[in-house]
Amino acid sequence: MSNQYPQPGWNRAGSGYPQQQPQFQSRFPQQPHHQPYPPQQQGGAPDPWPTPKKKRTGLVVTLVLVVVLLAGGGVGVWLWQGGGGGTGSGSDPSADLPANESLQEMAFPDPNSFGYGEGAEAMCGALKEKMRTRGYEQVSGKRTDGTGLYCRFLTPGLSLLKEGSIDLRADIAVWKDNAEQRYAELQEGALSQSEQLRQKPEYTANAVERFPVGDAGFIFHREGVRTDTEAYFRSGEYLMLISVWGTEKVSLDPVSSTTLPAEVTYGEITGILMTLSGEGEPSPPRIIPPEQEKNPLFDAMADLRMPEKPTAQQACPAIAAATEPAGLTTGGGAGCTLSRGSDDWRDHTEGYVEMNLAVRTDHYPSTGNILATEELARDVQSRLSSTKRECTPLYSLPFAETGYAVYCGNILWAGFVVGGETYVDIEYSGHRVRNSDLEAVPVDEVMGLLVTVVTAMADG
Repeated sequence: MSNQYPQPGWNRAGSGYPQQQPQFQSRFPQQPHHQPYPPQQQGGAPDPWPTPKKKRTGLVVTLVLVVVLLAGGGVGVWLWQGGGGGTGSGSDPSADLPANESLQEMAFPDPNSFGYGEGAEAMCGALKEKMRTRGYEQVSGKRTDGTGLYCRFLTPGLSLLKEGSIDLRADIAVWKDNAEQRYAELQEGALSQSEQLRQKPEYTANAVERFPVGDAGFIFHREGVRTDTEAYFRSGEYLMLISVWGTEKVSLDPVSSTTLPAEVTYGEITGILMTLSGEGEPSPPRIIPPEQEKNPLFDAMADLRMPEKPTAQQACPAIAAATEPAGLTTGGGAGCTLSRGSDDWRDHTEGYVEMNLAVRTDHYPSTGNILATEELARDVQSRLSSTKRECTPLYSLPFAETGYAVYCGNILWAGFVVGGETYVDIEYSGHRVRNSDLEAVPVDEVMGLLVTVVTAMADG
């Protein structure tokens, strides 16, 4: 066994929301998140895009197009807070946009093929399965206005423990009705924003280019603290968005992320599009799968189902009852803390075992500044990079989309995320007396104890 893990300093650049930071300080610097839904204006945030002035006749369409800017004045995803009424002229406003030779004609996906007509939960659930093939996990989903459904996906935190890993976020949204009018306003806003960003030396903004999908489409790429690229395209009564943004880790220093070139984000957007439509050859996924191994002892947990929002306090009586045969008893402290041992040195004879076990749970709303999967990954990186002990492989947990267990010396660290928002963290330490010396409890014995603890937390 060897401890071949990154050194301290891992950071999730470009992963927070532009809102007031929580009172506690994360161990790792955060960039503000992309807002997932039409946001409230935050204090100090720039005004939304200026809309070009022009005369309108007939039915008045009320539209509020909100832009979220990331820290330092960057641009975020554009979403609709209003709409309705009116139709466009039927012309293709994207016909006048410059073409990109790397973008060929592509098929417009059928929104109903991934559950648009059944609501946000059904659509995001169907998209989750498709996006998993590209390495993403779903973090949230919501109805954005009367007809808009919106799903957000991110790179699993355990995929970001190496230099050179790419931290990608992706948004997929669908609107129905008034597609021409909505699209025209969005393209006008993109053109205006492109001109504004080109006046700022800290940004690189590409020209708004034609995105050859459906009846009309555009794609807009810019780079600041991170990279943001969005493609809007319409067909008939439907308007779709595929947005990708993120950074690449060039080293493990907290601020050593670099932006992604247009070739990467264009390729990822078209790869997602082809995955949704089922037509064409999607580009290979750019997200690196987590390097985890299976532990046969964990097969017993394959069918476990956790409560929707488990808490350590609620689970503690069941954990205490399940671990009583191992000699553990509850103690003080936050969460659920159990221990086995004696303060009397005369008890520390051959075969004496001392153990400490702590289970804690923290809830991180999917619209918050810090995500549960990110906090889990920070703990993994911090622990593995700071330990000098030899470690087992990083094991996966079969019941959890995001979860791990690793035993280093005499310390077990394990954690998993429930429902995308609850982070369960488990830490164990222990030793036994052998030949008048202290030795770690065997790994299989400790992993067996972990199975007992997790099983006690599960429903039923």
